[in-house]
Amino acid sequence: MVRVIIARPQRASTMAVTTERGQRFTLYSSPSQFEHVNVARFGSVETEGLKPIQRMIGPSASALSFSHTIASSDYRTSIEHLITPLVKLARDGARVRFVGGSAEFETNKWWWIKDLPVSVEQRAADNRISRARLSWSLEEAVTEPANLVRVIPKPAPVRKPAAPAARQHRVVPGDTLWDLAAKYLRSPYRWPEIFNLNKAIIRNPHWIFPGQVFKIPAR
Repeated sequence: MVRVIIARPQRASTMAVTTERGQRFTLYSSPSQFEHVNVARFGSVETEGLKPIQRMIGPSASALSFSHTIASSDYRTSIEHLITPLVKLARDGARVRFVGGSAEFETNKWWWIKDLPVSVEQRAADNRISRARLSWSLEEAVTEPANLVRVIPKPAPVRKPAAPAARQHRVVPGDTLWDLAAKYLRSPYRWPEIFNLNKAIIRNPHWIFPGQVFKIPAR
């Protein structure tokens, strides 16, 4: 964090804020104190039996904060018409840049306004604001070209094939499990599969009765 304290007179040639559309709004008093942060991000890597290793895990976008006061010269007239356009920039999510400053971080970057509270310090005779303090909190507007941003699609869910539904057979005189296996399963030796699937009905595989309904395994 860099904290800059500057003894600067408040006069007409103060700093201003501009937008990408070319709009320009004066701050009416140059901030005497800035807080600028631009520190890389670090993380710890655990090592067995040793102290954790600190490594840089990525750069950090800059952050900037400052405050300034807007006041009428006689403290008896309203300044609300001067504050409103600045507050609107924050409400509209405008990307802004400051001009008229000295340091690179004051003038050479685009910023997003993250917060802009207004503190009323004095009111005029008609109860309108005659003196207020604006506190800016900004983050560097880092954007990527659209062609560099690749959206990774989610993999399609794997659908399991539905198990074939079991068939049914109503026993007629002369049926045997052996014959049913030969008919439906193409092998009489597979009769135990029919028996195991219908144990609730078949007590003895050698005795089946007309009218019983058996489930037949899928092939």
